[in-house]
Parts: sequence; structure tokens; C-alpha cells
Amino acid sequence: MGKKNLNPADAHRKAQKKREKEKNKESRTKAREVKTLKTDTGELSAEIRKLEGAKQRNELDKSGQARLSELRSELDRVKKAKADY
Repeated sequence: MGKKNLNPADAHRKAQKKREKEKNKESRTKAREVKTLKTDTGELSAEIRKLEGAKQRNELDKSGQARLSELRSELDRVKKAKADY
């Protein structure tokens, strides 16, 4: 089975759709970067301190530990993005 040939109008629409997807991808990436730069690290740090306190008192369960590691990686990512900016 061969490749299906598109009529010129369909080919044009397909190319437009592809360009639009690429443009949308760029705008989403830029929006994520701006959101990262605007993120308040104080809230993240406060929650990390709270969870670390619970960990020291052995009150932190498995989901709390996962949340703590997630927050630490998020804080590192935000700090790195701000430093690069």
C-alpha cells in the first residue's frame, strides 16, 4: 500500500495545523517559564520546614515523605530558573 496523496487544499491545511501546533508549544513553554519565575519560594520553604519538623518527630508517613522530596525538587528547580534568568 502506497502513501496517500493529499489534494493541495488538504496539504495546505495540514501544514497550517502543524505550524499552529509548534507555535502553541512555544507559547506554553514560555508561560511555564514565567510561572516558574513568579513562584514564591517562601511558601515552598515554609512547607518544607513544616514537613521536616514532622519527619524529626517521626510523624511523617510515606505520602508525606514523597511530598517532601517533591517540594525539595520543585524549590531547586525554581531557584535554578531564577538564577539562570
